[in-house]
Amino acid sequence: VEWSEALGGVPILLHAADKLWIQRRAPQIEFWDGDVQRVSDQVTLLRVGGHFPGSTVLHWKQGPRAGGALFPGDGLQVAYDRRHVSFMYSYPNFVPMKTSDVRAIRERLNGYVFADVFGFTWGLNIIGDGRAAVDSSFDRFLAAVQG
Repeated sequence: VEWSEALGGVPILLHAADKLWIQRRAPQIEFWDGDVQRVSDQVTLLRVGGHFPGSTVLHWKQGPRAGGALFPGDGLQVAYDRRHVSFMYSYPNFVPMKTSDVRAIRERLNGYVFADVFGFTWGLNIIGDGRAAVDSSFDRFLAAVQG
């Protein structure tokens, strides 16, 4: 809310499935439904679910660099090696995401092109070959949790 106010009251777009998690109501909060919300010709929000029912990633077609970018928030976690992502249901408790949710994320990201993946925290980014890193991470994660 403070960032919205500092930027002149810009809208805060949150998926309606996460309404119960809001700790501070504000007039700038706008809810959206479904799996896709087009913000502009270049920016799309995708509900991927998994961590929270409304977990959302932002796809920026042009991105800050050529090739586009994905901003996964907590839906996909950039790993410390910055070559993979992982999928957690509960980060504090180290509980992995259900395989059905990971497969659903894979489907929802199908067709979106991005070179870079910008993680939730400083320095956890995949710069270049982000799409390939995410795709191989789906296979890696599913193989690990399925034995």
